[in-house]
Amino acid sequence: MISLPPAVALYLNHTKERHKFKHFILIIIALTLLTACSSRSGRPEIKRPSLDSRLYTLKHRLNLTDAQLETIRPIIKENHEKKSALFKDSEKNDKKAVSAMRQQIEDLEWKTYKNLSEHLTTEQMEKYSKLLKEKEERMKEQMKTSGKGRPERDGKKPGGR
Repeated sequence: MISLPPAVALYLNHTKERHKFKHFILIIIALTLLTACSSRSGRPEIKRPSLDSRLYTLKHRLNLTDAQLETIRPIIKENHEKKSALFKDSEKNDKKAVSAMRQQIEDLEWKTYKNLSEHLTTEQMEKYSKLLKEKEERMKEQMKTSGKGRPERDGKKPGGR
């Protein structure tokens, strides 16, 4: 086996590290460009969790049995599909369309809540309610940071509400 002089070995090691670093920077640039290009008309992309990740979260946060999970799967699937369709149609910036969409989502969430309550325990429904509140808070925060939220003055929304 041939051993390299220390200076040559150091140079080769440095070159490999530099090469890895260049690849890392290129990957970061590519991801940044992909992210920038994916936002439609300058609006940030709203990432919705997949059906499987939603079910996984519910199973673990609500301590669902396998039987309960299979029972509520169609309920969550219907909710997920209908919400996805509503969000897909929400490309318009029309205030009436957005208001109608919000009402439809609220109605859909209420229907889902009622259907789940037929299959889950009181404790699980309390945990589900907590999850919904957490999701609502995250959405409010997203709206604030994306600039889409309505401005507030002294804790009140326009119109004194």
